[in-house]
Amino acid sequence: MPAQSRAQRKRQGARQQPQTRRTTASISTPFAEGDVASTGPTVRIETPPASVAARSNRPIRRTSTRPAPEPVDYSKDYLAARRDLRWIALWSVLLFVGMFALKLSGLV
Repeated sequence: MPAQSRAQRKRQGARQQPQTRRTTASISTPFAEGDVASTGPTVRIETPPASVAARSNRPIRRTSTRPAPEPVDYSKDYLAARRDLRWIALWSVLLFVGMFALKLSGLV
């Protein structure tokens, strides 16, 4: 089965959402109005700044000391391609002239 389009996914998402909104009065809570759940005293935890924590977790990277590679010389490849293209052009012109001459002569 093909993957769904964006429009199909959007329509399906709209169908799955409930159409009526619930008010806060209709939601029941397990606590009475004066009851508040307590988890004990709150303790503040001091954290180091994000930049210090990030620097201490990262390993130190060494820089590469290798020299840059030499650029590749493609001049021989270009020369061979140019020669091949000349031969292709020459043969295509000769064949075209030959076909035209045969058409005018009435042999074909």
